[in-house]
Amino acid sequence: MSIPLNSRAELWAAAACLAAWACLAACNRVDAVPDLPGATDESTLRIQEASQGHYGNLFIGVGNIKRSEYTDEAGAKKTGLTAWLFIANDSGPKNETKINVHPGQKVTAGAYTFLVQEIRKAKRGSVCLQFETTPAPQKTPPPSKP
Repeated sequence: MSIPLNSRAELWAAAACLAAWACLAACNRVDAVPDLPGATDESTLRIQEASQGHYGNLFIGVGNIKRSEYTDEAGAKKTGLTAWLFIANDSGPKNETKINVHPGQKVTAGAYTFLVQEIRKAKRGSVCLQFETTPAPQKTPPPSKP
């Protein structure tokens, strides 16, 4: 199928659209591994880059998603998407841990173990974490007495 282009302006507009589509296709990248067996919405946490997610007593920030080299669990060198996770618990930022992760990596933080299931690179990327353990219910403080 051919589309007739009647003017130089239409030709430039078509070229600009094609270039924009190619850029978007190259910029939006996803590296992922299969879900954990039994993964549910309640055990899955997606966190956008430059923001923070909350799971149980963990606060997890995501930053610096980029393509880089890493060594997987089998010791093989690979190139793919990685992200920095900034993990703190409810005792405050003084206990913060910073770790560079890749898809397929398992991380233990406090009482929780999670799989880095997906890293997505886009204008504002994200990381998908699947937890093996579910958080304990948060205790609500008793009402204050007047």
